[in-house]
Amino acid sequence: MGLLGTAAFALLSTGAAIGYSDTLPAMAGHAWVAADAGCFASSWSEVRNNCGSSKKLLVPIQSRANGSVNFRATPTTTTPGLCLNTPVCRAVVTSPSNGFIAQTGSTLICDSSSPPAAVSLGSLTVASTSVAHYDCDFPGNSEAIGSFTF
Repeated sequence: MGLLGTAAFALLSTGAAIGYSDTLPAMAGHAWVAADAGCFASSWSEVRNNCGSSKKLLVPIQSRANGSVNFRATPTTTTPGLCLNTPVCRAVVTSPSNGFIAQTGSTLICDSSSPPAAVSLGSLTVASTSVAHYDCDFPGNSEAIGSFTF
């Protein structure tokens, strides 16, 4: 039993180290233009653009990952299945020394399930020296995003 228990512990420990994900609240972001900061309203678990025109929200990531990372966003739409004024997001990876590396395609953050589920933006390769962020365009008076997972 002792050998079996040791083997099980080793398997669980190894499995836990292989992969993980981190979740950031959307309210960890900031407006691209400082003058637009007042447009973004956040509550306990979401951010929305309350201004009448489109605004950009950036959410910086400090990733512990090294390799292929799947980037996701979770909407907090009040009416599941109805996508009105929904943000469009992409994930961007840069290098501190060389600038732009890659970005995912732009994805409409909309989900028809209740409660809303995470929407995949795609996967990018992230090095330990990479800098990443979510880049979201919120239409005026838009629906909200609750969190980002990578």
